[in-house]
Amino acid sequence: MNEIELVVAALGAGAAAGLSDSASSAVRDAYERLRVAVQRRLDSREDQDIELPVMGGESEIDDESLREALARSGADQDRQVCSAAEAFLRELNSSGPRAEIGTVHVHDSQGVHAGQGPQINFFNAGGASGDTPRD
Repeated sequence: MNEIELVVAALGAGAAAGLSDSASSAVRDAYERLRVAVQRRLDSREDQDIELPVMGGESEIDDESLREALARSGADQDRQVCSAAEAFLRELNSSGPRAEIGTVHVHDSQGVHAGQGPQINFFNAGGASGDTPRD
């Protein structure tokens, strides 16, 4: 994922995260810092016709127009913008999704995966040594 895709993904995730009441103040603050950094960059190139989504607002992102405006503005070269996008996604990931998973009950199952990260299953009676993993 390049820097522009990172910023677009962060803005989209922020708009979606705001739809739930569970977004913490830290998530909201991180998103606002991202919006301010991106808007500052867009304003410097007079790409003011791009409306950035507000957390929990009804606005939708025109991904293609946003990508083009970010590229024209040099946002992919702006460390403040990229750092703000990374920080927001980190904050969102650390507080949001895990808190909303809830309780998981599993009975008589194999290869169940709840949460984040990769999963490798071995379904052979011989155990893991020498067997080929399946995703």
